[in-house]
Amino acid sequence: MKKVNCDVLVIGGGPAGGVCAVTAKMNYPEKEILVVREFEVQLVPCAIPYIFGATLGCSEKNVASCGMAEEMGISTLLGKIEDINVEKKIAYSNENEITFDKLVFATGSQPFVHTSLQDSLGLEGVFTVPKNKMLIDKAKAYIDNVDNTVVVGTGFIGIEMAMEFAESGKNVTVIGGSKHILKGPFDPEVAIQAEEIILKHGITFIGNDRVTAVIDKNGDNIVNGVQLKSGKVVDTQVVVLATGYKPNSTLAQKVGMKIEHYGGINVNEYMRTENPDIFAVGDCSARRSFISNAPSKVMLASTSAAEGRIAGSSLYGFKYIKGFNGTIAIFST
Repeated sequence: MKKVNCDVLVIGGGPAGGVCAVTAKMNYPEKEILVVREFEVQLVPCAIPYIFGATLGCSEKNVASCGMAEEMGISTLLGKIEDINVEKKIAYSNENEITFDKLVFATGSQPFVHTSLQDSLGLEGVFTVPKNKMLIDKAKAYIDNVDNTVVVGTGFIGIEMAMEFAESGKNVTVIGGSKHILKGPFDPEVAIQAEEIILKHGITFIGNDRVTAVIDKNGDNIVNGVQLKSGKVVDTQVVVLATGYKPNSTLAQKVGMKIEHYGGINVNEYMRTENPDIFAVGDCSARRSFISNAPSKVMLASTSAAEGRIAGSSLYGFKYIKGFNGTIAIFST
């Protein structure tokens, strides 16, 4: 097994991990910073839906640049951290044994799929919206060749996907459990206006209902419809499960980190865990509302970047008094 040494090990190369690594190098230029990420190419998460239509048209136009990190001398290792010996400060990735002084979890989030629909992920034509370029390219290649689509979920990702499909000439049905789309961020008065826009684009919206099963009528492992709680069946060639994301905290939980609300890693206002040498930033960390201090599900790249800056500047002591006071959605009233 190859031995690799570093001062700061960042697990994950998304917005939080990237900003944390750069900030750490700026504040501690003498330290060796190593970022371990699973994929060579990182997508910009917020723009992924636009890959599926004319707005971007392909994933190559949605690739995040890593040039600044390389210029600063930050090392990158492609691979997946499988285990960590917290006491000995050793992480294990593929054939590598990585020793570190400080550790930052920046493992992001992954699509959330309700347990009742998880079995459907094995059917051809059923997709989530991951942040993996290879999987996104595979989904796009498949969806480009069909005419009828169902989007399950009425948040931003689901509605943006639906709009891209509609503008590409596809028949689109959006299904959600709430009366209106975008229930989370908007009051009904605004949600109704957004709803009118998607209807003008030819999108069918079914609200106050939910998908109870994804149907394979022919038994050939290919989706051809969805069954709703109301009893209605909607025929389709593709189902996109855009039902939110959850913290990717599996590794942290495995090595004994405390897991908080919604599955996020417990941290203080400086993004430090209960272990003073271990931090967590981005979607994998537990977040609270800036307004109420209540547990929050909000996942934004801007929030992740802010957390990365705070952790990156606080690895070896508190350089700044100001910590992270909570997250906020696109607006709050």
